[in-house]
Amino acid sequence: MKKLLMLTMIALVFFSCSNKKKYKYVETLSKGALFDDFPGDTIIIEALSDSAAYVAGLDIFEEHKKVSKDMKEVFRYCVKIQIL
Repeated sequence: MKKLLMLTMIALVFFSCSNKKKYKYVETLSKGALFDDFPGDTIIIEALSDSAAYVAGLDIFEEHKKVSKDMKEVFRYCVKIQIL
């Protein structure tokens, strides 16, 4: 009886700790005006805790920020070449 109870407790702890929760990451895009913000893509993040989801969201934000910066540099370079 004790073994069955112990196995049940271990199974409950194992399955309850391994559940991943779903969190949403929504990036707000703006056109540059004060009130022209609108929601961008929604990304679903599956993580064990809210802290892990925050770190994953921060990674996504930094990646999008770098891509945006690179695109602006390429666009400025293309505009300069066309003007010259």
